[in-house]
Amino acid sequence: MPAGSRDHEWLPIVGRGGLVVLTRDKRIRSRPLERRALLDHGVRACFQTTGGQLTLFEQVRLWLRWWNEIEKLVNEHPGPWLASVTRAGASIFDGGDIDPQPGSAP
Repeated sequence: MPAGSRDHEWLPIVGRGGLVVLTRDKRIRSRPLERRALLDHGVRACFQTTGGQLTLFEQVRLWLRWWNEIEKLVNEHPGPWLASVTRAGASIFDGGDIDPQPGSAP
């Protein structure tokens, strides 16, 4: 999708394609309409929610550090779901109609 595409353009494509969104949005937990749109389109998304300002390289290191855990989520949970990726690991915090993983914050 081209940069600047509207959510209503790319969300259905990602959901139907079984793709996984990787993004950095620390405020996703406080945006119920955005969360609902992702889940309604069947999207699986991982959000870097680590506090502080990470450099681009620190962000890449964090994705790579937990890549196996992210793959495990993708393989074990068909979705839709939203997961948090922090320095402590990766876990689902909103699964639409599935319970969050133990240890994840609501």
